[in-house]
Amino acid sequence: RVRFVTRRTVGELPLRDGDEAARPEHLGEAIRGADVVITSVAFGTPDREIDPTLLEPGATVVATDYATAVTAATVDGVRGHGDAPGLPRLIVDDAEQFDATRASGKLPGYGPADAALGRLLTDPDGLGRAVRERPVGATVVVNHLGVAVCDLAIGWTVLRAAEARGAGTELPR
Repeated sequence: RVRFVTRRTVGELPLRDGDEAARPEHLGEAIRGADVVITSVAFGTPDREIDPTLLEPGATVVATDYATAVTAATVDGVRGHGDAPGLPRLIVDDAEQFDATRASGKLPGYGPADAALGRLLTDPDGLGRAVRERPVGATVVVNHLGVAVCDLAIGWTVLRAAEARGAGTELPR
């Protein structure tokens, strides 16, 4: 089920059965109970900061809009969700790009990232497992400045299609 938070009308959205739409002024209601929250707020839109206390403990938050909805205060609040010392709470696609963007002032108040997606993928049994199997209530933020989340979504779609057709070859780790 997908819940859109948008200024658009329901008729303008690619809704499927079970999908919902909520107005931006009801952001808290829209994210309450969600296991995954993906933000994609247009630049120049009045701030839609997510209050971290409204996030479901253990949620994964994917920010695709710099600091429009997921601000430094949101990240700081997420760091307090759940008891998981050493667990990366702010994960980025590219640490160098993220640091350069922070230095440019486009991510005001953000501290350095805790981990990069590549590290989670290349260490699937260590840090990757820690994030996948994190304790109940340990919320994480994935801030991607590139297209990594799109690559993952496409990869997942291709994998599901291949599995459904019995195609492909599973490679060892």
